[in-house]
Amino acid sequence: VPWNYPFHNVLNPLIAAVFAGNSIVIKPSEYASWSTQYFGRMIRLCLEAAEAPTDLVQIVTGYGDAGNVLAEGSVDKLIFVGSVEVGRRVQESCA
Repeated sequence: VPWNYPFHNVLNPLIAAVFAGNSIVIKPSEYASWSTQYFGRMIRLCLEAAEAPTDLVQIVTGYGDAGNVLAEGSVDKLIFVGSVEVGRRVQESCA
């Protein structure tokens, strides 16, 4: 999730994942970690209102190392929004 447009780039993949019956892990840019207090609260309240498990959506904050753990882990799908340079590194980690 990029630093300059975190709200939309969180909700778009989140809604698609949850409506399809999947859980999702969101890792915002280290420059947008502050925004997790806002959209994290909103997400939790929406899940509670829908009587869905609140741990269906997980938010991970941190620097590139935290993103590397996700990219090199056993996730089924990874969506990256950011620079071409970092995108290439993410692609290599996922390959």
